[in-house]
Amino acid sequence: MNQRDVAVELQSEMELACMEKQGEQEPDCIGKQGECDADCIGKQGEIESDFMELRRERELVCAELRKNSDMEILWKALQLFENVPFYTSRKLMFRYTLKGGEMFVDRKSKSITRSSIEMAYKKAVEMEGKVSGPKKLGVFGASYLYPVFIRLGVIEDPGYSAFAEQM
Repeated sequence: MNQRDVAVELQSEMELACMEKQGEQEPDCIGKQGECDADCIGKQGEIESDFMELRRERELVCAELRKNSDMEILWKALQLFENVPFYTSRKLMFRYTLKGGEMFVDRKSKSITRSSIEMAYKKAVEMEGKVSGPKKLGVFGASYLYPVFIRLGVIEDPGYSAFAEQM
């Protein structure tokens, strides 16, 4: 389980615990709302701390990727962004997971191989990040790789970034 999964799981547990405690009608819970709130706030602080650490780690690896076109750094960046929502150029939301040397997109039954990801990455680097659309990457799964590469900072596209931030 990666760091993001832990933070998401902690957040879900915290929300469930708060809802359960706030919904309790037991006599021993009456008048203890402040204690419930304090527990929830404490857990929320832990989650926010984990999230901020994950965000810093993502920013660092993306900055490193922009400086150094290394495939291992690319793969580490992809791992840090697993299960994060992305949007295709047609505004369809998707998430991906990595298993072995493959990327599995939740909107597709086929996987995108590591070699396809690396070919698309090399093409984007050759084009100095000025890729006008997914088709320019020329690989299977380009419509999914394109927004991921934008988020990683490999491809420049202010229009996509503005849309993704609104979502």
